[in-house]
Amino acid sequence: MQVADRGARILGQTFNERVRINEVISKAYTFRSTYIHGAARTERSIRKALKPLNNVEELLIELDAILRKIKKYSLQT
Repeated sequence: MQVADRGARILGQTFNERVRINEVISKAYTFRSTYIHGAARTERSIRKALKPLNNVEELLIELDAILRKIKKYSLQT
């Protein structure tokens, strides 16, 4: 996914950080798509869409951290 790759490349300081950012952005997109198109109807299907994250709250915490990095990056440039 181009957005995840580019975001990770810009925001990540280390290889592991880039991998994590890429995973979270990709997982968020997959979950959004699953939810919007109606496939996430049960708790089980939601958990499956979020793997390896445990729940939606954990995904949102990760996304919040990424959005803060984006804000910080945009203010520096």
